[in-house]
Amino acid sequence: MHSHLSTDIIQLIDQLKKENYKTVIDFPNEEQNFSIKWLNGEIVLFIQTENQHFILHRLYPLHQIDDADVDKIKVNKKKPNQYEFDLRTAVGSLTISITIIENSSNLFLLNTQITLKVSKEHRFKKPDREIVIGKEDYSKPDEPTINVHQIEGRTGHCFTDFGNRSRGYLFYLQDLGALQKMAEHSEVSFMDTVKVEWPQVGFKLGQTKSTLQQGEEYIVYNSFLGYSNEKDKSPSKASAVYLQFLKSAYPNLQKPRKSIPDIVDLSSKVTHDLWEHKGCWKQVEDAAYLNAYLNSYENPPESMVQLAILRPLFEYQQYFGNDQSSKIIRNLTQNLPQFFDEQLDIIHRWLPADSYLLNFDEEQKRSFIMDSWYLLYPLLQLASLFELGFKNEELQNQFERSLRYIQKAAKHFEYEWPIFFNLYTLEILKEKGIPNEYGEIDTAGLYILIMLKSYKLFKKEVYLTEAKRAAKPLKDINLESIYQSNNTAYSAEALLELYTLTQNEQYLQSAEIFLGNIIRNCAIWEMKYGNAKERESFFSLLPLKKAPYIAAFEEHETVAIFHRIIKLIDQNQISLNLDLVFFLNEFIQYALLRFTSYFPPTLPDEVFADEAKTGYVNPKLWIPIEDLGDGWEALGQVGQEVYGSSVFFNLCIHHVVHLSEDNYMISSLPFIQNRAKEIKILGTTDQEGLLWLKEKNITVEINNQKLEEKKQYQIKGSDNIKFISKR
Repeated sequence: MHSHLSTDIIQLIDQLKKENYKTVIDFPNEEQNFSIKWLNGEIVLFIQTENQHFILHRLYPLHQIDDADVDKIKVNKKKPNQYEFDLRTAVGSLTISITIIENSSNLFLLNTQITLKVSKEHRFKKPDREIVIGKEDYSKPDEPTINVHQIEGRTGHCFTDFGNRSRGYLFYLQDLGALQKMAEHSEVSFMDTVKVEWPQVGFKLGQTKSTLQQGEEYIVYNSFLGYSNEKDKSPSKASAVYLQFLKSAYPNLQKPRKSIPDIVDLSSKVTHDLWEHKGCWKQVEDAAYLNAYLNSYENPPESMVQLAILRPLFEYQQYFGNDQSSKIIRNLTQNLPQFFDEQLDIIHRWLPADSYLLNFDEEQKRSFIMDSWYLLYPLLQLASLFELGFKNEELQNQFERSLRYIQKAAKHFEYEWPIFFNLYTLEILKEKGIPNEYGEIDTAGLYILIMLKSYKLFKKEVYLTEAKRAAKPLKDINLESIYQSNNTAYSAEALLELYTLTQNEQYLQSAEIFLGNIIRNCAIWEMKYGNAKERESFFSLLPLKKAPYIAAFEEHETVAIFHRIIKLIDQNQISLNLDLVFFLNEFIQYALLRFTSYFPPTLPDEVFADEAKTGYVNPKLWIPIEDLGDGWEALGQVGQEVYGSSVFFNLCIHHVVHLSEDNYMISSLPFIQNRAKEIKILGTTDQEGLLWLKEKNITVEINNQKLEEKKQYQIKGSDNIKFISKR
């Protein structure tokens, strides 16, 4: 098993094979055999697994530990499941804490935290990943199926099996949020630091620019290492096991305190700037359209941009609207029909009257080229508007005519949508994307939802039949099946809607995989180095499978979809995986906390890039920044995302209840409103959240208990809450 391993690791394994080691600690444990050993001058954690493998966790491989120092190790049992000991090295003293988090027949999880108090200034270097997998007979481990590893700034996690011939799964997570002081002082990025390089797994830093300072104390590791003996290797089971591990580790991760911003007030700032600032709009002939980016006039207006604002704003208007939001809705509604092609019976991506501006500098910038999701997204938003009671005969006629085109295209593509195709001939121009591993697998969900909404709107069985046909290819999805995060969420919603109509378990199973893939595409760590110190980042969602930054549009759409899913499973008593339900709610809660960070007025001027790729950034405007990336990168390098401006509209729709003319409540958790002033909180029973009141002039009763008057209350999933007006 020595191929692709460093000399140090080869020597470690050889010494282990020769039993040339000293056992420092044997952990009393019935389910799992593990111990700490002094091996080849290193302190290592040794785990014997039930599938004839072993795991070596090199606790601090940077400096050799003398035999004499090993004999001085004293282990303190802090808690029944926690052990701690100290070590001295040439650069400082280490405190190593090992906590057994899960220890059952089907799940084993350890947390290892290593703190370094620096006695000698030095650069922190780590040449190898710290986890080594071996077989009991010391032969080379089989190549695994690597289901998950960190891409760009996602969670610092790995999840893999042990190859086709062995049962079991391996889980690893480095809590990058706990290591922020080290990143800040070392001037190092945590992007792409956690990988599987079989048979090695773990955390490996890039080049550091600065040193760890003498006298300072740093957490240099806070990792979670787990093993499951599960033999089922189906995507559904793999996803469920991953979520089990993540749920067990999650309470121990470093997180920011939850809080609730006044999203109603913030939404009015957005409607003001969206309507009043000329940089948000472009005049073409006698009509005005929203730009994709602030002050971006070089491209034609896009139908997707208009409907990304219109659909949430129309629903927002019913409860929170003002004169400015009313004007935006009227303007968008009046001018949307200009995107329709009378010859093809489709809604174009680019405004036909302005399409001469397309300069071919990007592959999709041609009037005859269509990106599949750009074809379907506007139609889905129109269908949703009609469901909400939106009335416009011209747009409804265009919508119905477009249905014929997309049905023809779907059949032509056999319900597997390419990235780019020719609008006129349906010739596939780009089937897959970089890195040539995936096409628009989740665009099918948009099509299914359009068919289901058309079935409800027009009462025609053909649309339900078409939705079922389109869902068939989705039975083969796996943990790699994600193209664009909000579209993946739409796919899960579509499959759950189909499940309520058919009770076909395959739809539920595929929906759970899609939802798990969204959670795995998140960054579940708190970035607080570089300019990221100025914003909240915990539990961010990346927009694509491979993307260097998070973006407002994909995130706020996913929040809205998660709300609808949580209400759907409650109303229809769907037995969705409870770990999934928990994480959907956690994403929602931290999104509520984080989303203000997209808006320039909440950030210091010095964090912005000098130039934007598209348009320019106005730090005074309540229009979201497109790109929040690594803490060492300037913000706004892409531009200010007008089409993402529905952030607070969607949050208000799902988080706010008006209690009186001058008072409203905001819940961090989803809820259903039973009566005018009574709500039921949705989520798992162990899920904690917050409830915030604009004014304290109302009595709050939780589960029939009246509480003292204050502005903020702790709540839990399944709580029943009444708001009683004072007389």
